[in-house]
Amino acid sequence: MIRVADRRFFPMAVDLLTQRFTRLVVTRCLGINNHALYWLADCDCGKQVRVSTGSLRSGRFRSCGCLRKETLRGLVHKMNDREAESKRIAAIIKELDQ
Repeated sequence: MIRVADRRFFPMAVDLLTQRFTRLVVTRCLGINNHALYWLADCDCGKQVRVSTGSLRSGRFRSCGCLRKETLRGLVHKMNDREAESKRIAAIIKELDQ
């Protein structure tokens, strides 16, 4: 919950408690730091992350970092599949040329 003192600095502050942002669920308001309102959010993978209202609402933070790791892992796997396919096609062309 946003404290009354915080409302003085953030009169239009939106209460994000229990809201979901992709893999993050907001669990607690941490207060103000560097002119931003910060929240504690639980990721679906079990980790917790401290994130500002702006980062959540803009979509800049969608997970603790696990989503990016999974996405990169999938891209590497896809690149390896393409490389294997290219080698297979090159072998077929080489057989046809003989």
